[in-house]
Amino acid sequence: MKIDEMLRGMASRTSFHMPGHKMRFGQGSAWDVTELDRTDDLHSPRGPYCDLAGRLAARCGAAVSFPLVGGSTRGVQLMVLSSLKPGQRLILPRNAHSSAWSACALGGIDPIPVPLRMDAEMQIPCLDAQDLCRAIAAHPEAGAVLLTRPDYYGRLFDLAPVVRAAHAQGMKVLVDEAHGAHLPFAGERSCGRLGADLWVQSLHKTLPALTPCAVLHAADASIEGEVRRIHRLLETSSPSSLLLHAMERCLDYMDDHPDALARLTSLCAAFREGICADGRFARTAAFYERYDVDPTRLVIDVRGTGLRGFEAARRMEMCGVDMEMADDSRVIGIPSVMTTQEDMDALLCALRALPCGSEARTPTLPKLAFGRAVCGVRQAALGSVRRVPLDRAADLTAAESLGIYPPGVPLCVPGERVTPAVVEAMQAARRLGGTLFGVDDKGEIAVVSRRYDVVIFDLDGTLMDTSLGVMRSVQYALRAMGLPDGDLDTIRRFIGPPLHASFVQFYGMCDEEAAEAVAHYRERYARQGVLEYKPYPGMAELIRELTAAGTKVCVATGKPEKFSRIILEREGLLSHIERLLTPSLSDTRDNKPEMVRAILAACGRNALMVGDRCFDIQGARANGIDSAGVLHGFGGREELERSGATFIVEGARDLRGILL
Repeated sequence: MKIDEMLRGMASRTSFHMPGHKMRFGQGSAWDVTELDRTDDLHSPRGPYCDLAGRLAARCGAAVSFPLVGGSTRGVQLMVLSSLKPGQRLILPRNAHSSAWSACALGGIDPIPVPLRMDAEMQIPCLDAQDLCRAIAAHPEAGAVLLTRPDYYGRLFDLAPVVRAAHAQGMKVLVDEAHGAHLPFAGERSCGRLGADLWVQSLHKTLPALTPCAVLHAADASIEGEVRRIHRLLETSSPSSLLLHAMERCLDYMDDHPDALARLTSLCAAFREGICADGRFARTAAFYERYDVDPTRLVIDVRGTGLRGFEAARRMEMCGVDMEMADDSRVIGIPSVMTTQEDMDALLCALRALPCGSEARTPTLPKLAFGRAVCGVRQAALGSVRRVPLDRAADLTAAESLGIYPPGVPLCVPGERVTPAVVEAMQAARRLGGTLFGVDDKGEIAVVSRRYDVVIFDLDGTLMDTSLGVMRSVQYALRAMGLPDGDLDTIRRFIGPPLHASFVQFYGMCDEEAAEAVAHYRERYARQGVLEYKPYPGMAELIRELTAAGTKVCVATGKPEKFSRIILEREGLLSHIERLLTPSLSDTRDNKPEMVRAILAACGRNALMVGDRCFDIQGARANGIDSAGVLHGFGGREELERSGATFIVEGARDLRGILL
């Protein structure tokens, strides 16, 4: 039985079940029924919905397919959440749809953004396959890589090298093929036949289906149970039979019109040939020569009119022709099998109504600038937020994706610092007529709102670069113990953890020998090393701002109290410190958790620990508070990520955006 027959069989029945319109509220309601014994259930298909999925899989080369009533947004989320678990990493380019970033937020998945390259001649951002392959090689721990093919311009990214590289590392390849549902019908190779593990298509974008009909395909049928489990978490329990019926009708139409895509392809080719003969649009040919492009996509260069693409699209709209999008140089149209010769004639007429102008126009689009990750996507997107005007957002942390449309590339995703360059690029695009996303009608954006009552700083490697004094004093102690002092890589590792433990760990000393080495170290450090330091830029100013704002500032450090006080007093900071926690001279182990616990008991639990080493992050986690790892210190990004830092920041400027 087909969906059509199933729904027609419900027309004469008396309904005392949902929905409330009882299939009597206009023509569309006749096809809108709920899940009954006589109908089917999308979440446990056994009849016509199962047959629909089978037809979609056969047509698109999948082992199993899942019709979706939530659009490709739902499909992308399903791909990501059924492939990765919380804490795993996903490699994805900057032009990934917002649904990919939201999937990371929902699933606690750590995204690894891959930058785009700007094609200077075409003024279009491009994804380089080699950049993706390098990201795969650099992050073998990632569970999957996700990319978009085709993009809004219809460009067909070369998937083969990415599939080889990802599969060699055991990663899944996920493809957002929302704009490519027609490719299997057009004789083009869909990404499923190019090695993708999961791919999603929007039937409504390029085929005759209702919005938001979509389908998720999988190359491996064994994933079906997991996809259905996640689907039940995300999707309505009452999926629209009207949309599922529309998908069936779409497939019926394509089966009944096997030459429809070939006709459309010929129609588009003839149209491009015709407009390229007009000098105003002659540069259109260069785009198709430069890229591998979906033959049914119309990307028309209008620079010869003397107009920007945005301006040309507005004039065409006044002629009754609506384009999908425009950029600085082009207008882009998405025809389908429903497009007629008359439609093409109307488009040609609107283009011919444009003026003739000079092509010698310097590109004015702003350069792409990107934010820098300071915390997880989930923490930023689902945590506390506040709204601020775009022009006051520099150095704050984005709580949702921000960018320019076109090209629809997020300049900042949740958890990234909104740099001044990002603000400048978005403002410049708005002046040129581009559309901003992530900005409301008041010109405001959502940023992370985290105000802590207490901020606990580590000292060495966080507030002060004490490396010179520490390393020279360690060398002095090693010489006194009759040991070589030239292994600087090992000596640097003394910065942060307790001295006694470091002498034991790195030089194999017994407790008595380590105690003697510590005494030699302190002899030299007290005399000279304590003064061999320099403050990290902006940290002292940040502490003063915090105390002025009413925040309690504390210090928990492995440095003995007398040395800590000397440094803080010399920098004029001791009076700003609410609590200073240090080990006793007899301590031989890391007791950062106990120091943090004591501060929380005295000052309150709404606190953030700021440090540069794993010991600082572990001290915060042991007490259930947030932590910020600073990269200007001695631990490095890998150590801080592995330790589970809530935020990872470059230095004072990023911290200020989080704290103030």
